[in-house]
Amino acid sequence: MNKIQKAEVAFPNGRGEQLAGTIDRPTGRISGWALYAHCFTCSRQIITARRVCQALARRGLAVLRFDFTGLGDSEGDFADTNFSTNVGDVIAAAEFLAREHQPPSLLMGHSLGGAAALAAAPSIDSIKAVATINAPADPSHLNYVFESRRKQLENAGQAEVEVAGRRFLFKKQFLDDLQGHALENKIHKLGSPLLILHTPNDAVVNVDEARKIFQAARHPKSYISLVAEDHLLTGPDDADYAAGLIQAWASRFIGEAGSPSERDKPVIEAGEVLVRETGENFTNEVFTEAHHFLADEPRNIGGQNAGPKPTELLMAALGACTSITLRMYFQHKGWEVGEISVRVRKDPSGKQGPPRYSVDIEIPTPLEDDQLKRVHHIASRCPVYRILSTEAEISHEVTTRHDIE
Repeated sequence: MNKIQKAEVAFPNGRGEQLAGTIDRPTGRISGWALYAHCFTCSRQIITARRVCQALARRGLAVLRFDFTGLGDSEGDFADTNFSTNVGDVIAAAEFLAREHQPPSLLMGHSLGGAAALAAAPSIDSIKAVATINAPADPSHLNYVFESRRKQLENAGQAEVEVAGRRFLFKKQFLDDLQGHALENKIHKLGSPLLILHTPNDAVVNVDEARKIFQAARHPKSYISLVAEDHLLTGPDDADYAAGLIQAWASRFIGEAGSPSERDKPVIEAGEVLVRETGENFTNEVFTEAHHFLADEPRNIGGQNAGPKPTELLMAALGACTSITLRMYFQHKGWEVGEISVRVRKDPSGKQGPPRYSVDIEIPTPLEDDQLKRVHHIASRCPVYRILSTEAEISHEVTTRHDIE
């Protein structure tokens, strides 16, 4: 399990109001970015949101949880919000992650937040998987909350309604908006793998809502009956259990833990490469101008084996450069030779002196003697070969955090 770090953030919704958010992320390698939508009239600090997101961060995911407009620390008047604005807030949160960090690949929601996640998912291109926790199949499920104040809402246009022991001002537009969402059709056209988690004894959102979601969705879809204490997963291990299920399921679709970190990628200029530690012993991230991958050492010497060894990368560079240089030459000459393969071996004898490498080039098509001579000559002209066969000049410069600041 990873240690986690927390960052407080703010971003605008579609109306320019600032929404408050918290990013829970592992201190080491990040396996993906996720977005979490909290329950009706709750906040990002509610026990369910906090525990689930932190448990996912310990498992390698970076997760943004945020307060919907007018709730928690977010700006705006709650009375002017509705389910449609909730959906818009989810989309705004995804846009913030894409703009400032990485696009989210996993979208989660609890209770009405789950319904908002289902409604928002088709509008977020980066989403590869959706998970709901104790969510209703349609926002109109909330109609029961307003039964005692329905006449006042319709006649006066607004009314105070008690929700979970707290009083909130609602306007008639909220009730009207609940009826305007054909969520069943959106679930059917979701276009992403779906995981439905639901507590069988949920006294707030009946488990039959999970059945409706499951029946509306297309495969790949999964339902897991949560062995949890209640709707809010307040049991000591409930949130951790749910997070473990979500992470294990989602890894099939968003990339398994151990894939390259998706921390903020640095700006890399042409002609340079950046290598930085991930916080997990020998595992390093490698950034080029256009690519990003891991380098590591084998487990038997303390690494995670999350990427090639540096010496393997060196050999791979020689092999790839040889193959690419030959392909360029063959294309220039118009030779149809089939697919080239290059195998690079390091002499294991451990003899003193410079290291020795053998480069075996396999060409499917027979070549004339003079052509073979050209192949040998061109292979020795590839840039990496020329670097390795000469004494390159390497200089080191060491800076400390104090120097940078």
